[in-house]
Amino acid sequence: MCGICGVAGFEDKELVKRMCNTIKHRGPDDQGIFSNDNVTLGNRRLSVIDLEGGHQPIHNEEESVWVTYNGEIYNYQTLRTELEKLGHSFYTRSDTEVIVHLYEEFGENFTTKLRGMFAFALWDIDTEKLILARDGRGIKPLYYTNFNEGIIFASEIKSILECGIKRSLNLKAVDQFLSYRFVFGSDTMFEGVKSLLPGSLLLYEGGKAVTKNFLHLRVRGKLSENEKIVAEKLKKLLDEAVQLRLISDVPLGVFLSGGIDSTSIVGSMSVLVDDPVKTFTVGFDDGDEDFKKARLVAEYFGTDHHELIVDFDDMTKKFPKMIWHLDEPVADPAIVPFYFVSKLARNNVKVSLVGEGADELFGGYLHHKLAFSYANFLPEILKRKILMRLNAPSPINDRRFLLGNTENHIEFKKFFDKAHNSYDFLDKILLWEIRNVLPKFQLMRVDKITMAHSLEARVPYLDPKLIEYAVSIPNNLKLKALDGKYILKKAVKKSIPKPIIKSKKRIFTVPLRTWFREGLGEMLSYLYDSTMSEDRYLNREHIHKIINRKSARNSHFYHLWSLLMLELWYRIFIKEEKSWKFP
Repeated sequence: MCGICGVAGFEDKELVKRMCNTIKHRGPDDQGIFSNDNVTLGNRRLSVIDLEGGHQPIHNEEESVWVTYNGEIYNYQTLRTELEKLGHSFYTRSDTEVIVHLYEEFGENFTTKLRGMFAFALWDIDTEKLILARDGRGIKPLYYTNFNEGIIFASEIKSILECGIKRSLNLKAVDQFLSYRFVFGSDTMFEGVKSLLPGSLLLYEGGKAVTKNFLHLRVRGKLSENEKIVAEKLKKLLDEAVQLRLISDVPLGVFLSGGIDSTSIVGSMSVLVDDPVKTFTVGFDDGDEDFKKARLVAEYFGTDHHELIVDFDDMTKKFPKMIWHLDEPVADPAIVPFYFVSKLARNNVKVSLVGEGADELFGGYLHHKLAFSYANFLPEILKRKILMRLNAPSPINDRRFLLGNTENHIEFKKFFDKAHNSYDFLDKILLWEIRNVLPKFQLMRVDKITMAHSLEARVPYLDPKLIEYAVSIPNNLKLKALDGKYILKKAVKKSIPKPIIKSKKRIFTVPLRTWFREGLGEMLSYLYDSTMSEDRYLNREHIHKIINRKSARNSHFYHLWSLLMLELWYRIFIKEEKSWKFP
């Protein structure tokens, strides 16, 4: 696991050194730079596999192909054996090295052979071609922009900003953030800075950049087996996905919320390892439900369990730095407990497994239940509008008044309808979330927050084989009698505590209303005297009305959270206010 950066179309060692330094939290163990005519590649390394010999960038035998890489290839040992039989020689034990040899053997299409999470930049000296690639589910981020008649790229946007490009606000992205909690497609909150889409390559050659997909997730057909067979197969694939993610030369752990997703990972891992599994949980008071359920799971499996009660004052102090690490505002207050559980875990391990992806694969959210039960009887346009409203963190009238003119219905439809080959409306929702919401919302925060603490996060539920099987499971096995994730519960019910199977869904429960009545209430002064209002991006009078509302609805507090995140992000990144400087 690492941070990568670089330039192509020109050479600039000093710039890449600054870029590396900006993301040193992603890789505190080592730094490496390769520079040649028309390219400079940089790497900050978090050593997980081949601790001594995996220095990057890594090259092939002739040193004509170089790669800087972030991620883990879980099938690298199998790939290495195949490549050695084909005559390739290796000089490290790292998973990174298989990339240069796969490229030599199969060309740019080799990415379909990789089972794991990755973002990398590969430079071919002979052809002077740069290849940027990102894994199929977008677990690892990769950003790029045009610069100095060339291209500049990095794992984090703040690294790209070291080149001195103008920091311009992407107004369309701001509106999408306020409307749907994240930004669609390849856009970011920074005008001109793009995110490479999941399952995509960017080919840069002769001063021209072309992007293309190498992976398309589709519903190709539904299984006809009975639920017992499906559950057994699903459990086998989950165990296999967990086992693959135990490949490491350093200690591993699990983020444990006490829900089905993380508990099932602990259950699989407990059978596969000899020592007690290290588990980590955070909460906001000792009576927190997450604490109680996590303790039950820890006792059941005999884990080496670690807990932390988040100090409210400490949380408030860390809040701006969280935004700096995220690069873009995140409309999800769960980043706070996630930040502190990452910090807790890093004091004990270097790698942690997380449960992200299960809800999107198996229908774990309330709107999935509503869509499956009722939506198919409604007209298509009405179904889409209902989903848009469910995804919006703020009342639609507020959004219009804040920015005044832009609507995202057409943009939403364009991305949502890419699931055109799905069987029903629930399939469309799940595919939309796997393709869009996960990489731009859930997984972005997982990567940025864990890497802020030099911690690698691995996501078993997003294993390619498990995903391929999950999307083929009929929806009446995912939701039965409004019971979400029915088939997953059936698959793991014999291996985890019974109370966890029956418990209601919780994701790091956040006392947002309490926060705004206490410490975060003081931070609303930044929003009350909004710099974005001064710059005529937001309407000051309407912001004051939102702040002063007496509404007890949770949506009100989530709306305030989104606006506060946006305002502080704007001050930190766009205005570069001196009071918000970070390393």
